[in-house]
Amino acid sequence: MPDPFLRTLMTLELASGNQRLDLLAIGLGSGVDRIEDACAQMLLAEGSLPAQATLIAAAARPTVCLGEKIRANADTLSVAFRQLLIHGTPTQAIAALDAIELTETFEPVPVVIELLRANVPQPVLDRAENLLRSMAWKLHELTEHGSEKRLHPTLAALASRYRLPIIEALSRSLELEVDHLEPQKANVRELFIECLMIIGPDDAPEVRRVLWSSNPSVREIVRHLMMSGTHPGILRSIIGSLGHNYPHPRALDAVQERDDPEFVVSLLMTISKPISQKLMQNLRQISSINWLSRESLDLSWIPGEYQAGIIHLINLTRLSRDCRRNVEEWLLRYGCSEAREIAVQSASQHDGDKVKEIVRSSLNSADSAVAAWACSQLKTQQFPDAARLLLEKLRCADREVREVARAELLEWFHAERMLEMQDAMTPEIGRHAGRLLLEIDDSALATIELELNHAIRHRRIRALMAIDRMELIHETQSFLLKMLTDIDPLVRRTLVDILAKLPSLDSLLALQYLTRDESLRVREAAVAAFQRLKGSMGELNLASQLSSHSETAERSISPTDDSGILAWADPSDETRSIN
Repeated sequence: MPDPFLRTLMTLELASGNQRLDLLAIGLGSGVDRIEDACAQMLLAEGSLPAQATLIAAAARPTVCLGEKIRANADTLSVAFRQLLIHGTPTQAIAALDAIELTETFEPVPVVIELLRANVPQPVLDRAENLLRSMAWKLHELTEHGSEKRLHPTLAALASRYRLPIIEALSRSLELEVDHLEPQKANVRELFIECLMIIGPDDAPEVRRVLWSSNPSVREIVRHLMMSGTHPGILRSIIGSLGHNYPHPRALDAVQERDDPEFVVSLLMTISKPISQKLMQNLRQISSINWLSRESLDLSWIPGEYQAGIIHLINLTRLSRDCRRNVEEWLLRYGCSEAREIAVQSASQHDGDKVKEIVRSSLNSADSAVAAWACSQLKTQQFPDAARLLLEKLRCADREVREVARAELLEWFHAERMLEMQDAMTPEIGRHAGRLLLEIDDSALATIELELNHAIRHRRIRALMAIDRMELIHETQSFLLKMLTDIDPLVRRTLVDILAKLPSLDSLLALQYLTRDESLRVREAAVAAFQRLKGSMGELNLASQLSSHSETAERSISPTDDSGILAWADPSDETRSIN
């Protein structure tokens, strides 16, 4: 036996008259998907105009299920929509308009355009105007940004399908009625043109026909929209016109005169990407831009990500040299990092002294990002005192500035370069170089250790001499002790001279170990160095160090005892080849 719901449906199928439609209308508003779907299907299956009108009237209070039904059967319901909009009562027309907007159904929009040309009560006219504008905006969003914004795929497909019929309906209405609309409906004409510019491609014949119309009233509306319209579709139409062989004169005026953020940002976004040769040629006609030519220039209202486009704009146009300099100077002083980088490249080509002046004054900026940028420009702009200025910033209180200064100095002060230059260093220069190297190059000690373990003898000796010259003996003591078993006697002989300058127990034990070296020269030098270092450290001081050293407290330091240093001998070092 069927459930109550199915029995009710079977009964309704056998019924007829208005009561049946009333019951189905109640079912459409039940909020239960199963009931709504069944009632909508019965109304569609009946196919009569009253049944379809009942379905459309219910769509003024849509649910997800009902909205999908309306959109999927929009072609079937087209006659009913026309009947309600054109021939129905004001209440029925408004209900149909509500249903179109709420269900986002594009198929009846051409009928709405026809309704706006008819003599209808003002409430219906106002509602139709709002609906057409709303649907045009929705159509633009779905066709231009549907995929990137991941909008409803079905709606996006329907928008693409009905876009051309709506454009044709708007164009046809303008052609038919442009000289016959009543004065009180002048705003309807503007609405048609506005919607056409919003949803139509800038190269569409319908759009170009309106933009280049000879009718004075249409030309005035086009001028008004081009000079003040802020919808993205209108902005696209304006900027798109600049890429044609014959750009619209009002489009050129808009570039020169408009200073609203919507238009400016849209223009900057366009020219920041690769543009056509025709657009470049047309922009060369621009000799002034109001928002760039103000006496007290302030571009802070432009979002940082679009400021770099300003340089592209001034390079594409024929602005005066003073205007260019003012823009570049503002971006150098206050722009975002990307804008400053592009501005400095542009300004350096014709006004290098001004760039240097701005960079120098920006070094002490309270804004850490600006000060850090100035540091990064010192070498690029070839400041003669760049090294001194960077060294000063190396001790700056701001961490960001310090890191930039260190990164810039690292090109000059790194371990590889210091090793190469050690022969030319005086003792004083070597000492300063060693301190700077540790401060600038975090990997300096690791690099020196690699050199001490290099297969080529000359490289190992050079590293030892650099350690001595830059007075890095204390910092590299652990590396030096591993050199005691170096296979080359010349390396060990050089090591003796360095260890002799390190007054510590470890050095004494190391020299003690070398007094029994297989090389006579190494042994003789080690004995002499051991005695000198032992004498310079003093007997009392030496005794106290020995007593505090737990592992060697019982050892007697003499040229014949090497047990205290064997721990530093790394057998793996003996695998180095002799060069």
